[in-house]
Amino acid sequence: NGLGAKPYMGWSSYSMQVYTTGSWITAANIKAQSDAMHEKLQPYGYNYINVDAGWNGGMDGYGRPVPSTTLYPDGLQDVIDHVHNNGQKFGLYMIPGLSPQALDDNLPIYGTACHMQDIVKMPLEKADYWGLGYKIDFSQSCAQSYITSIADLLGSWGVDFLKFDSVTPGSGISDLSLDARDDVKAWSEALAPHHIWLELSWALDIKYADTWKKYANGWRVDWDIECYCGTGGLTAWPSIARLFPKAEQWWRHAGAGGWNDFDSLNIGNGAMDGI
Repeated sequence: NGLGAKPYMGWSSYSMQVYTTGSWITAANIKAQSDAMHEKLQPYGYNYINVDAGWNGGMDGYGRPVPSTTLYPDGLQDVIDHVHNNGQKFGLYMIPGLSPQALDDNLPIYGTACHMQDIVKMPLEKADYWGLGYKIDFSQSCAQSYITSIADLLGSWGVDFLKFDSVTPGSGISDLSLDARDDVKAWSEALAPHHIWLELSWALDIKYADTWKKYANGWRVDWDIECYCGTGGLTAWPSIARLFPKAEQWWRHAGAGGWNDFDSLNIGNGAMDGI
């Protein structure tokens, strides 16, 4: 897709979301972070502001995400414009699959004569590690149309980066009982015209490295770096040390166009680091 000449550098909301039990993705917080990065780190190449899970507040009549009006009272577009006005790029978060509510309501697919029940895989299968959505049957022509309709919407907002989470094989699944490779391909094709960076997460299976390299600009190689230890810190040394053997396994798969992602660098925060 013409992106990824170098690894991306920036900031992700997730570590602070965990540390503060979810309260770090409001409009005010993101704007403040954007301003701080603009002043302190942007001169050194840090230019992504990426908002992780929890940003959306529902879906429209075509099963496409609608940003939270609670988190973004002036609209998410206002936040994206603020980030762009600081000369930065803006990222969002999605997962594979079809919303159970969209399926139950059999919503129409934008720009087509199809509906959600036309594209769901039968019998029903879960699409992600957490079982939040149903697997899409990409042998159905309108399945790609649905993904494209979401990608086009993100593109119209000015989104520059998409973290695509719970990608399998990987994400705690060591076999093909969950397989999101069709989702990855569909999203890659849908995002490419908008020049949106596609980042895959988490702990991708190295046996399918050629697939990740073909369709994505980056891929997480292991579990989250956060220690999930409350105010004990953002991370802990064991969460960092276990990444070095992963580097030995994955290094040969990284290069211009697609990069190994070792997760956040939670440093420079004093005692909050946890290291």
